[in-house]
Amino acid sequence: MLKFKDSPHKLMQALERFLSVYFGDRQVENQIDTDEIAGWNIPQPLKDLYSFVGKYPGKRGILSSQDVLYINSGQGKTYGGKIIVVCENNGCWSCFTDTEGEDPPVWTENYGWKDDSPKWKLVNDSLSQFLITFCLQEAIFASKYLYRGNFKVLVPTLKLQGYEVTTWHGRYLPESCFEDREGITDFHMIEDAVLISSDGWCGTNYKNANRLLTSLVPKLTQINMNCSLATL
Repeated sequence: MLKFKDSPHKLMQALERFLSVYFGDRQVENQIDTDEIAGWNIPQPLKDLYSFVGKYPGKRGILSSQDVLYINSGQGKTYGGKIIVVCENNGCWSCFTDTEGEDPPVWTENYGWKDDSPKWKLVNDSLSQFLITFCLQEAIFASKYLYRGNFKVLVPTLKLQGYEVTTWHGRYLPESCFEDREGITDFHMIEDAVLISSDGWCGTNYKNANRLLTSLVPKLTQINMNCSLATL
């Protein structure tokens, strides 16, 4: 996906291909009418995302197992001329973008957590890149096998063993919103079958990949087994 960072439409197409491989080619009907989406007053990256993301349900809605993705038609309430895109699972923050554009920026509303901060804080100057980061995070939490641990050694080990490793360098919340950090999260995609984030999460949907992980890191802590995707 890295090679498409300058082309929002191709970037979203690359995300669709990745999710199809990561979760398996899911021959299920998209829950959103693509013809209807074309007429919505929303930026193009959202139209592209909505056209396929309905195939991937989560615990909180469409591809929403940690934070929540809004399916926004642009016809409802706006906030300072912006529409809501993503909300944190406890409602601590929300992310907004413009109602139109090829790849507009993404902002968060301050909510008064820092009195000396502006009401709107820039999160990412690219909606498409923000959506990639969000979807990779949610894909991890929607995985059948989910682990929490220290994977700093695992990624170099897999590279040395000849596995294909692709890294996405993404800007996301909450670090960039409420702390004096850049809010950067790296996602490592191993053969498009394993996802590892730099903040200590790892997920996969494949038994063979799961066996590989547990053989390399026998002290992995398995958080849960999410069967909702596997049984559809």
